[in-house]
Amino acid sequence: MIDYNKLEHFSDLGNFEKFTSFDAQLSMVLLTDIKVFEEKAKEMIQADPKKTRLTTKYKKDSHIFVMKIFNGKDAYKINIEKENDFKESQRIISSLLHLMTNEKLI
Repeated sequence: MIDYNKLEHFSDLGNFEKFTSFDAQLSMVLLTDIKVFEEKAKEMIQADPKKTRLTTKYKKDSHIFVMKIFNGKDAYKINIEKENDFKESQRIISSLLHLMTNEKLI
């Protein structure tokens, strides 16, 4: 379990923010571009499909859809607020789940 109180924030890394947890040795990158998230997620799944996990969450109060993908050491996260990106995220989730259950990769 990640202790979010012990995370460090690096905001000078361009179009994403990086959080590092020293206890869990997990590096979380907050992406802003949904296409970059899709590329990184596919790379992660192809590298190790059995350890890769995809989680989603909808925050009702702020109307933000959150997608995270992680494999135990790296994690990518994206907060989706635009309706166009939300529709794109549905397509991405479908393709990622197809990749994660592909017999050739497993």
